[in-house]
Amino acid sequence: MPVTTTIDTANGLAVHTVVGDLSAGDFVSAIGDRVSHPDFEPGLHVLWDFSNAPPGILSSRDLRGMLEYGRQEGHGARIGRVALLTPRQTHFAIADSVEQMSHELAVELRAFQDRDEAIAWLSSEDGTSASGHALDSEEAE
Repeated sequence: MPVTTTIDTANGLAVHTVVGDLSAGDFVSAIGDRVSHPDFEPGLHVLWDFSNAPPGILSSRDLRGMLEYGRQEGHGARIGRVALLTPRQTHFAIADSVEQMSHELAVELRAFQDRDEAIAWLSSEDGTSASGHALDSEEAE
């Protein structure tokens, strides 16, 4: 499977590390792995890490399917914020599109190119970055 799921209970963080091409089915499986993980707790923040993902990891059809799945299943009720870490510019454009299309979902979602910024946002209690600037909060997963 192209996604590995780990849970860092000390920091209240679930991390999905993507290392291969991601399909809508892989996305659903990763969510299932997270929810069934023995350390899963409602309210965990989620980091989707695409740092080692190959170029062209996701078709637009699968992307729309993932957003529809998140909207229908209401996974936002069980998680905190969601950060998409996408250091490559091509991946960031996709992640930014996800952020823009995610307004129908029940969680805050942001796209980041820097891991430290993503973690700082996930760790903040008031939606501000490490620099203290207010962050936009779009609803999504």
